[in-house]
Amino acid sequence: MNDQDTKTEVKAHTRKRQQASTITRPPSARKHQADRTAPDKHQPTGQPFRPLEPILFPKESVP
Repeated sequence: MNDQDTKTEVKAHTRKRQQASTITRPPSARKHQADRTAPDKHQPTGQPFRPLEPILFPKESVP
């Protein structure tokens, strides 16, 4: 009798996880909207990539 209880618990748990994954998946409409607005927002500026370390820790402030 105990084994049956644990089996039904596992079944319910997996069913819950499947529902959650389908809910958290973003709808396709939102993805298409992002694709439309992305090109003009994220144009490459032609500047070379700078690592964050020199910006966060300038050499002048290092003792």
